[in-house]
Amino acid sequence: MRKSLRLGQVGRGFAFLLAILLGWNSSSARPQNTSLDIARAWVERLSATMQQQASPSDVDRLLDLYADDAVYEHPHANARIQGKQDIRKGISSHLGETRSPRIEITQTLAGEDFAVIELAVAFELHQAEKWLPLQRRQVVVLEFKHSRIQRIIDHWGR
Repeated sequence: MRKSLRLGQVGRGFAFLLAILLGWNSSSARPQNTSLDIARAWVERLSATMQQQASPSDVDRLLDLYADDAVYEHPHANARIQGKQDIRKGISSHLGETRSPRIEITQTLAGEDFAVIELAVAFELHQAEKWLPLQRRQVVVLEFKHSRIQRIIDHWGR
């Protein structure tokens, strides 16, 4: 009788341990924020900064996704901005210049530390006292470090 009681206790202990291990493995196998999740959040928050009534808090919300030493590159314009504070200045300097953004993710490729997203972008740009409709195709490479955007390479099609 004593042996069966011990086996029963061992069996329950093993089942408990197995349940913990299986629960730990299933939750640890799925990252909290995948690269594609962060990329989608980036598009959503970028769109908010392109609204006519966008505010510095919209910029802050976007930059919450960035590492402090993030880098933004726009090869076609030969632009490179390094550091979250300088990126903040760049984005903030254009607040209110655009309105009615529509940004659609048309294709994606993602890995553990990167996401490549193709975008169809449409918005209105305030220029010469008029709102001009603009459309473009865009490919953005987002590189991550510790679930933060470390580098953005922004390619615009004509």
